[in-house]
Amino acid sequence: MRGAFRKHRVEPARDIKVSVSVGVAIPRSVTLHVVHQDVIPLVPGYREYRYRLYDGRIHIVDPDRCVIADVIVDVRRERLRP
Repeated sequence: MRGAFRKHRVEPARDIKVSVSVGVAIPRSVTLHVVHQDVIPLVPGYREYRYRLYDGRIHIVDPDRCVIADVIVDVRRERLRP
C-alpha cells in the first residue's frame, strides 16, 4: 500500500507545528491530496479521506474535520535512518 502512495510523488508537508498522531487536528492550511484510485481497492475506507506526507509518514486525514485518522509508516525511509 505504501508503494501506491509513493508512486504519486506529492510534496511532503513542512514545518507543521502540531503533534502528528491519530486524532490530532491539523491546520486547514496544510495541503491535502486525494487518495488515489489504486489505493481504494486495498483500503476501501480511505475513499472519502485525503492524505499528506510528513516526516516519512503518510497521514490519512478526515477532510471535514481536518483530523488525522491513520498514520502509515514509510518503511523504506525508516531503514535509511541511522
